[in-house]
Amino acid sequence: MALSLFETPGPASELAPRAAAILENTLIPQVYPLTSSLATFADNIERLARLDRLSTLPSLNCFSAVAGLYTSLLKVWEKEAARVGEMDALCKGMGRPGMHIRGKVGFSIDYWKARRMLKTNEKRREDVAGKEDGKYWRVIVEVEDVRNDDYITPVRTSEDWVSDNIMKSR
Repeated sequence: MALSLFETPGPASELAPRAAAILENTLIPQVYPLTSSLATFADNIERLARLDRLSTLPSLNCFSAVAGLYTSLLKVWEKEAARVGEMDALCKGMGRPGMHIRGKVGFSIDYWKARRMLKTNEKRREDVAGKEDGKYWRVIVEVEDVRNDDYITPVRTSEDWVSDNIMKSR
C-alpha cells in the first residue's frame, strides 16, 4: 500500500510510508478475536480526511503544518533527551513527539510511560518487531475547523519553528 500527499513536499511526504504501513496493518484481519473491525482504519482515514479537507492549496497545507510542528518539537525533544535522559524528558519534560506511531496516523506527544522505573533486559525503546515495550500515555494533536470572521489564518506552516541551534540558559 502506498500513500501520497498531493503537493506536499518535505517531512510530511517523507513520513507518508509510515502512515501507509499503519493503514495497511489495520486492514489485516486479526487472528484473535476471530471477528475483525474496521474501526481503527476508519479512525485513521477520518484523521487524514480532516487534514485534507481543511487544506486550501496552495496557501495552506495542513499536512505540512502538522509535520512542521512535529519536526520542530522533535528538535527540542532530542536536545532535552540528550541532556536529562529519555525517561526524564518524557515524563518530567515536554514529552516525546511522534508521527504515525502505535497504530495511529498523525502527530502525537507521549507524556508518560507506565512502570518506567523498572529495569528492562537492556532492551531499547523498540524491539525487533518495531513495537515499543510498556504502556505510554499520549495526546493526539489534530487540526479542527474554527469559525473565523476576521479572516485571519490561524495556522503557520514551517519546519523552522525551532532553530537547529538550540541553546538553554542555566
